[in-house]
Amino acid sequence: MNISTNALENDDKFIFIAMLAMAADDLDIFWNFNDQNPDLILVDIEQAEGKKFWLKYHIDKQLIAFAHENLVDAPWFLEKPVQLEKLKSLLKLVSENYSSDDEVEIEIEIEKEPIVEAIPVVEAIPVVEAIPIVETNEVFDPSLFLTGVLLKSETLCIKVANFAPLYFLPEQKSCFSTVDINFRHLDSEQLKFFEAEISQVETETLAADDIATRSDLYKYPIEGFLWVTTLSSSKGRLLDGISVDETKILLKQWPDFSILVHEIAHIRLAAIMVRRSLTLRNLADRTQIPIETVVNFFNACFITQLVEIEKNNSEILTNNESRYSSEQHSIFKSILNKLT
Repeated sequence: MNISTNALENDDKFIFIAMLAMAADDLDIFWNFNDQNPDLILVDIEQAEGKKFWLKYHIDKQLIAFAHENLVDAPWFLEKPVQLEKLKSLLKLVSENYSSDDEVEIEIEIEKEPIVEAIPVVEAIPVVEAIPIVETNEVFDPSLFLTGVLLKSETLCIKVANFAPLYFLPEQKSCFSTVDINFRHLDSEQLKFFEAEISQVETETLAADDIATRSDLYKYPIEGFLWVTTLSSSKGRLLDGISVDETKILLKQWPDFSILVHEIAHIRLAAIMVRRSLTLRNLADRTQIPIETVVNFFNACFITQLVEIEKNNSEILTNNESRYSSEQHSIFKSILNKLT
């Protein structure tokens, strides 16, 4: 079933989507966050926009009131702030209601159905087109894109076409620009900059003092640039040394979605990856998110050092031994070697 939100503040919406993904294991019906065609809408009735929406649609649409108190006597209510167990209980209740409604409709249809002679059924093999499985055979090589430049250890002025120069100070783990960049809302022109191939990039070595003394520059953490350059230039291609079907991944910590460009799919992936180690194929199957999106998200998490790679399950680990291999360090080393 599809569920969406109306008038929720950004933090509340972010937490709700994450909780929805975390609740999936304990629910009989799969709930998918979908703004386009929702069966159910969570409405923040404490917001002016939400109040208007509730008054207009509470009779015609299936709505859940979201507030600190159920001031509208809504049959379906979720208390602020979102708590996982309360969300599970509510969705189970909603699921049971939908199931009982379906049974009633079936009974009514059976009562009205006229008595006719049975028509013999001729068995036939249906012609069904096979759903193509997208294989990620191509490898993503960061050294061929702007990402590779940002992994270097030199103070640089980076130029791409007619875009404003980007100044990179590795010792401060920062980038500087004359442009005020909102990573959560990048326009198409800005994305062209971040997707740049190395052949489009010009670099000039600078002294750190040349940048530090300027007062016309905005300062940004390097993670924001590494994230968006990797995410936008991966194009479904996986980093070398990682297997879609065999390598198990665990997310060490949530990406800071408050400042990073992201999709709803990324929040769903993070909510699962932070709880258990899975292969990328498992993640795609479990969430029904395209494998290309899963791969792009993983690459960005890997480059910003947010993931751990689990050791081979067949290995016997001692109490003092990490569950996670040094494989990711060797992958990073091979990337850096290509930059020298």
